[in-house]
Amino acid sequence: MSLGRALLPILLLMGWQVLSTCFAAVPDNSRSGSDRLAPCPSSPNCVSSQATGGYHAILPITYSGSREGALETLTTVIQKMKRTRIIAVSPDYLRAEFRTFLGFVDDVEFSIDQDQYLIHMRSASRLGYWDLGVNLRRLETIRAEFNKPRSSK
Repeated sequence: MSLGRALLPILLLMGWQVLSTCFAAVPDNSRSGSDRLAPCPSSPNCVSSQATGGYHAILPITYSGSREGALETLTTVIQKMKRTRIIAVSPDYLRAEFRTFLGFVDDVEFSIDQDQYLIHMRSASRLGYWDLGVNLRRLETIRAEFNKPRSSK
């Protein structure tokens, strides 16, 4: 097999990824209310703690203390993760973009419910149908990091 034939599938995948990223629209993740995240599409490439069941459902993160402290911890956890960019932050909401190692963008958002001491979360692939469990693993990693004991200064 020639080198050119071996590289052709890789070059095609890279070209498709570049083109799809260029033409992929940034979704409008406007919340329908102050405590609602964007709903998951019907495709199995999204998980949300506000989903009512099935593949899409995940538990929210619980926290104690102040909303501000929870947001600070969440922001720190996300900033330490690879290929991540925080897009929007407000006192009760955070939205970020995560890039996969192939360059695909996943949209992640968090809504802090200070009355229930919950952080609702959603992670969705911007393109494609299946996510091979990437979004679920991402949010579970964030939960685990969020719940790690922090040393006080």
